[in-house]
Amino acid sequence: MSYGPGFRRDPQGRVRWSENGRWTEYVRDPGGTIRRDGNVPVSSPPSSSPLLGVDPPRRKGTRPTARSGGGGGGAAISGAVVGIGGIGSIAAFFLVIIFLWQLRWILLIAWLAMAVAGVLLYRRGRLRGLPLAFGVAVWIMLGYLCMTGFEFQSAYEDSRQRPATEKSREEAELTAQEISATRDFLARMADDPHDFCANRMFGGADDALAEREGTSSCSEAIEGLAARLGPAGRQALSDLEMTKLSSVLNESGSLRRSTFQLGPNPLGWTRIEVSVDSMYGFVIHSFQ
Repeated sequence: MSYGPGFRRDPQGRVRWSENGRWTEYVRDPGGTIRRDGNVPVSSPPSSSPLLGVDPPRRKGTRPTARSGGGGGGAAISGAVVGIGGIGSIAAFFLVIIFLWQLRWILLIAWLAMAVAGVLLYRRGRLRGLPLAFGVAVWIMLGYLCMTGFEFQSAYEDSRQRPATEKSREEAELTAQEISATRDFLARMADDPHDFCANRMFGGADDALAEREGTSSCSEAIEGLAARLGPAGRQALSDLEMTKLSSVLNESGSLRRSTFQLGPNPLGWTRIEVSVDSMYGFVIHSFQ
């Protein structure tokens, strides 16, 4: 005889679910908890056994029946949020790896749009529970990516400006080193005239000095300058005013030659071309 499914009392005295004329493994405890019991009676449920409940137990692999009355809209919104979150996560990964900083403004607009949409959905009651938590997490991640994009842009601009700044600083340090060495060696050139002419005058500068002073050698020219300058002249050379005009490298790129405009000085020179490096030390290439 065919009769409907439901909970009935089995021969063992337990409240057990029966359907299609057979007992199942689902039993209901006095507290209402439904569990599985493998000791299923082999006899068929009596048709006269009264029903003790008709709500079916949830079986593994089954889904509860959707309720009517507007539940579909919430499920659709939840699915949309999950889908958008998944797509957003994948897109965020590629943005971080490839071109995050280039899309920083687009990310900012998306972050603001997501915030507005989230507030509207929440006020209408369409965003609650897990979808809300997931949406907030995605929104926070999007904001973090947006902020990182702007930081990348700032770092990129700094990296472009830093070489120019460092080059200017290095140039200023080299210029200061050249000026200091020029003042020092001119003020002390009479200490060892022979060494100064042999090791500090390059490219015919020693012969030019001898010719300028009307002597037979560079050493005699320096001795004559020292006698004419005296202590006051040496001190003036120590404070010599110098303005840099240019700097060039030789053909091999190993020696830097700098030209300076000289202020009033007891030597009567107006311009000097010098080099200062670790190999040659201080040398004078020419003067006027």
